[in-house]
Amino acid sequence: MEINHSIFSDAIDRIAALARKPLEEDQKIETSNFFGRPYYKRNGTPVPVQPPEINLPGVRFLGSLDALVALIQQEGVELTFPSDHWELSEDGGHAKLFVVIKDERTVICSTTSAVMPDYASAILYQSHCDIVSSFSPGREYDHETFMIALRSQFRPSEDRDYLLEMLASVSSQATVKSEDNGLGQQVSVNKGICNVQMQPIKSIVRLRPYRTFQEVEQPESEFLVRLSVDSEGGVRVALHEADGGMWRLDARRNIALYLAQALENEIDAGQVVVTA
Repeated sequence: MEINHSIFSDAIDRIAALARKPLEEDQKIETSNFFGRPYYKRNGTPVPVQPPEINLPGVRFLGSLDALVALIQQEGVELTFPSDHWELSEDGGHAKLFVVIKDERTVICSTTSAVMPDYASAILYQSHCDIVSSFSPGREYDHETFMIALRSQFRPSEDRDYLLEMLASVSSQATVKSEDNGLGQQVSVNKGICNVQMQPIKSIVRLRPYRTFQEVEQPESEFLVRLSVDSEGGVRVALHEADGGMWRLDARRNIALYLAQALENEIDAGQVVVTA
C-alpha cells in the first residue's frame, strides 16, 4: 500500500500552526494610549513604551534670586524644543516654566511636564543661598562671641539693639546672681563698688537672623533668651527658637512675593508659574 507523504506532511504543518497560534497572539504587540502615554500589551500585561532619548539642557546652578530672574527673562522663556521629541504647544514649542520654591534657601526652575512624552520635566536653573547666618539657636555662646554674632549675623532691629545694650552692662564680674522662674529671668548688675541692682531681662525677643536670600526681607522669629554663668564666672548667652519653625513659611512667602513682582510680565503672559 502506497503512503501519501504529502498528506502526512500537510497534517503535521497544520498541527504545528495551530500550536503556534496562541503564542503568536499572546506576543502580539498592541499599542494604546492611557492618559496620553503609550503602552503595549505583552502577554496581556500593559507595559509603558520607553520614550526616546532626549538631549536635555544641563542644570545651571546660581547663588541669588536676581541671577535666576535674569536668566528666566533673557533665556528661559525663549527656549524651544525639537518637534520630533516634544509635543509642541500652541505658541510653537516654547515651554512654560515652573519656578518652585523648594525651601527657604533653594529655588528651582523647570519646564512643565506636559511637553515631555514620559511626564518628566527638565530642570533648567537652581538657585541656592549659601550666605546665611552660622548662628545656632539653643547653643550657649560666651559673652564676646555672642555680641559679635548679634552685630554681624542679625538684621538691625529694636530687640537686637536691646540685647546689645543689656549685654554691654553684663560682664563676668557684674553677673553675681541669677533668678529664673521659667517665664522670665533677672540678673544682678553691679553699680559701682557696693551697689548691686536686679535687672529684669525680656524673656522673649524678636530677631531677624540672615537665613534666606539677601534680596528678600529676612523673616522675624521669636527667641527665648537665657543667661548663665560658667564655672569660671564667665557669662554664657543662648537664644532658643520659640516660634516652632514658622519663620520658614514666612521666608518662602517672601521669596514668592519677590519673584511674582520681578517676573510679573512673564507671569501675565502665561510663560511662568511661581509656586511655593
